[in-house]
Amino acid sequence: MNSQAIRWVFVFGLAAMLGILSFQVYWVISNYRSKLEAVEQKVNILLYNVAEGLAKYNKSVLPRENLITRRSSNYYIVNFNDEIDANILEHYLLDEMKRTGLGLDFEYAIYDCDQDQMVYGHYCDIDLIPDNKTNTTLPTYDKFDYYFGVRFPQLRNAVFGDMSMTLILAGLLLITLLFFGIALYIIMSQKRLSDLQRDFINNMTHELKTPLSSIKIAGDTFLHDGAVRNNPRLNKYAQIISDQSGRLNQHVEKILDVARLEGDLVKLNRETFDIIKLLNDIFNDYTSKIESGNGKLQLENDIESAYVYADPLHIANMFHNLIDNAIKYGGKPPIVDVMIRDNHGKMHITIRDNGIGIEKSNLSKIFNKFYRVPTGDVHNTKGFGLGLYYVSQIVKLHRWIIDVESELDKYTSFSITIPKFNYG
Repeated sequence: MNSQAIRWVFVFGLAAMLGILSFQVYWVISNYRSKLEAVEQKVNILLYNVAEGLAKYNKSVLPRENLITRRSSNYYIVNFNDEIDANILEHYLLDEMKRTGLGLDFEYAIYDCDQDQMVYGHYCDIDLIPDNKTNTTLPTYDKFDYYFGVRFPQLRNAVFGDMSMTLILAGLLLITLLFFGIALYIIMSQKRLSDLQRDFINNMTHELKTPLSSIKIAGDTFLHDGAVRNNPRLNKYAQIISDQSGRLNQHVEKILDVARLEGDLVKLNRETFDIIKLLNDIFNDYTSKIESGNGKLQLENDIESAYVYADPLHIANMFHNLIDNAIKYGGKPPIVDVMIRDNHGKMHITIRDNGIGIEKSNLSKIFNKFYRVPTGDVHNTKGFGLGLYYVSQIVKLHRWIIDVESELDKYTSFSITIPKFNYG
């Protein structure tokens, strides 16, 4: 994933998290207010019915205004124009509590005008109602002469109890957002590490290119010197210097190509060219190399010419990598088949070796960067595990298709499908 894509993922992810979190907070608060309002409405109905029942019992008239006053979040004062019998009050409170289905514990007290304090208090557990009367500490209210006070200690708990499902869902969503935030943090951390790694590789490979070029020039000059040619020992060493510097330069170029691919710095210079001619040229380059090791490079082609719109340099590098791998991992001696087929307007180019093969569990990993198929303690082939990664990226950039098939100790074949092409 390129830097721009990761940046947009982070921005949209953060915006989504903040939006969801804001909506969640709004939803929980709205739900709490709605539930609290519903419970308070039930409490008001309950207290009104109790006052009405007491008034009928006392044959008195309720005040028309300020009948119920809320003193705090869970404490209510009920105005009354007559003396109140504590037992009758408790009876009406319990009866209305059951009828409304509130199921809340409550504490009540009656104001005594003579003593100027709240008396006859009870704390009533709705499940276990005690019989003994206890003094209460409910505060008085100086604006009424006859009144009783009721406190509901578990009022807010009842509201939260009704919101249990809402709170559970909010908690799960919060955990999900937390994990999403952690994932975003890990992605950004990995992105920073990847950038550091790519910058280091770019700087290192660029720094290596200058001395490598100098070594290559010096080695070639040394190799073509007449005195060196006449000395078998010096000629051998000069050849080693030239070959190994060239090989090392190829590795550096490969690393640079991969770094460019990851940094989105590769710009395909597309042009229309004959891919059959390109493959024939690559085939001729490897024929002498493989035959010198008693191997065979066989070409099967039923298409004389075919023009594609692609980048010839990267396409050539791609096929060089595939054929080079087929020779390296082929049998002893290596036999490499290159097959070009036309299948209903689609071109299939297959490169197959007779080598050690790849286990099925490893086939899905071979296009990963730096991945090399495990070979135990045997390390007779060199490389960084970048060749097939480069191939897969070039195929992806051209929007072609690559498939791989393999059978242990028999063969491995890579097939590239070019969706549309034009005959010459």
